[in-house]
Amino acid sequence: MHFSFAQINRAIDNIKRSGSKWLLTTTFPGIRQNRDIEDGDWRPLNLRSAPFLFPSPDTTINEGCTEASGDYSDKSLALWRIDSLPVPHER
Repeated sequence: MHFSFAQINRAIDNIKRSGSKWLLTTTFPGIRQNRDIEDGDWRPLNLRSAPFLFPSPDTTINEGCTEASGDYSDKSLALWRIDSLPVPHER
């Protein structure tokens, strides 16, 4: 949520090479279009939408977020098998 697309792609690449089996991270399934930012800013991301295109997660837990008058009610923790994640591409 705080990284640019390029930094997220680098992080995904590192995660895939780490030998870990699972990734648990925040995602916002209601977001239809992700927007890039400068590193350190913030925006909600849907990791199933472009440019990331993650598959359906193995498990999703809605956090019940009530911040910003409910604007982030879709904020969720999602669990993916790392070997199911697409290879990141620099954007």
